[in-house]
Amino acid sequence: MLKNKSDNLISMKKIMTATEVARNFSEVLDAVANGEEITITRGNKPIAVMGGVKEEIPNSVLLAAALKEHFEKYKDVPVDDSFDAVEYIRQMRDQDLVRDQERWELLEALWDEPSPKERD
Repeated sequence: MLKNKSDNLISMKKIMTATEVARNFSEVLDAVANGEEITITRGNKPIAVMGGVKEEIPNSVLLAAALKEHFEKYKDVPVDDSFDAVEYIRQMRDQDLVRDQERWELLEALWDEPSPKERD
């Protein structure tokens, strides 16, 4: 059987039924490991795509990024023995929510106002 060497360089996309995947699971995993993407169907409808795993970011890195973003937004949180950081963060969040609600109400009021042409 002749095989074009360039075929190995192209990421192939295959469509298989769930039954075919179940019966050939080891081969399917090998294909995915080799860079292929497999769309799995049931009743002629695509239900899932099987592909290679991207490098996952550890939760600790995600948490550090979220904390950095939070403290950049809310600046330094004052800390002393009587300080409740959770309550402080809730208050800051609630203030943001109130400001957002006020903005929406203002926009809705402006939207409902008749245009200068309609007033005449």
